[in-house]
This record gives sequence, structure tokens and C-alpha cells, in this order.
Amino acid sequence: MATQFQVFKYSALLIAALIVSNAFAETAMQETARPVVIELFTSQGCNSCPPAEEILGEYVNKPNALILAFHVDYWDYLGWQDPFALPVSAQRQRGYVQALRLNSAVTPQSVIDGRASIAGADRQRLAAALRQKQSGISPLLSRSGDTLSITLPESNAQYDVHLVSYQYEAATKVPHGENAGHILREHNIVRRFRTLSRWDGHAKTIDASLVDNPMGANRVAVIVQEPNQGAIVGAASLTL
Repeated sequence: MATQFQVFKYSALLIAALIVSNAFAETAMQETARPVVIELFTSQGCNSCPPAEEILGEYVNKPNALILAFHVDYWDYLGWQDPFALPVSAQRQRGYVQALRLNSAVTPQSVIDGRASIAGADRQRLAAALRQKQSGISPLLSRSGDTLSITLPESNAQYDVHLVSYQYEAATKVPHGENAGHILREHNIVRRFRTLSRWDGHAKTIDASLVDNPMGANRVAVIVQEPNQGAIVGAASLTL
């Protein structure tokens, strides 16, 4: 027959086990598998960019990767104005130069999860990054008409929530500039980038309008990132 002390000891162990179990369950809800975010800064006016885009094009359909091609506008002076160039792309690239303490911005340039920068598209380093199982915040995305709903779980920190509208693929015949005479086939082209809010870490749902979504932007992605363009801790995408 168990003594009162043994019953008390067993109950204490059971309670401790439940606390640990609940802690793991809570962590599992907050820290879930997410795709690796690779941002490529590129331009149709740069002859070094098509090879990098071709390499990254091999990864666009992988479920553990979110590839986003940000077309910059500072190559337009060479005789060809990139139709997908956005001022915000160059602005975001400059933000990484500062955040990652780089010497300068280059094209092509790939930034992995907001944490590391590589010149071009180093196939070996990209493959290594995608072999790593990333955990973090996985926003839940749903669409109702022209409204995108973004459901965020409880978190222990503040983050910026970015919304990216992008085009899955396009083919462009370039008549001028360094890529004159070539037809460029590109994927996951960023057509619009905006910061929705600074998230305070409490569980919430953010609604974003898709009324002004650019023509041809048939996918959206949500990026959860540390303030001042720090590390990316969460991401999700949705086909419209």
C-alpha cells in the first residue's frame, strides 16, 4: 500500500510532467516549420543576373523555400528600363547593407533569412541553407474576396510584418542594355512590397486589402522580421 508521502511524490511528478508537456506544446504552437526566405536583388539591365536567376529558379517550387526576386532600378541607365524595377527594392537592399554591415550593394545579391548575404547565387551555399530545417513563426493566410487575413500566434517579441505581392513567372525580350537580344525567363518577381504593421507579439489577425494588387501578381507572401531589417523569423505564402 502506498504511503501518503509516496502518493504526494507521485502527484508532484505528474504535475511536473504536465507542466513540461504543456511547455513543449506551447512551444510547438509558436515555433513551427517554415520556409527559408531567399531574397535575390537583381536587374534585367545587369548581364550577371540571369545566371543567378536561373539557379534560384530551380528552387521556386520547393515547399521549404520562399524565393523572392527584388528588381532594383539603378541599372536602368544602361539603356534598358527594367519593367519590374521598384524603388523599394533598392531601398530594401540598402537596408541589408546597413543591417549586415556590408561594404556595398551588388547585383546579383542573395540574402538568406535576413541573416547572411552572398554575391550572386552560390548554388552550394543555397543548397546548404535549404538543408537546414528552419523553425519559427508560421502565419496562417486566408483570402476572402479582396481581403487577405493574416493570423499570427502568440510570440514573446515584437516584429515587423511585411506583405509581398509577386508574380510567379514572366518572359521578357530585352532589346537594349547588357542583356540586349536575350529573352529573360524569371520567377517570383516582387511587384509590390509594403510593411503592414509592427506586431506586438500578442495573438491577432491582420486584414490587408488586395484591391490594389498589381496586375500579374498572382501570389502573396507574408514575412515576419525583426525590426530594422533584422533576422527573418517567419514566412508563409498563398497563391491567389
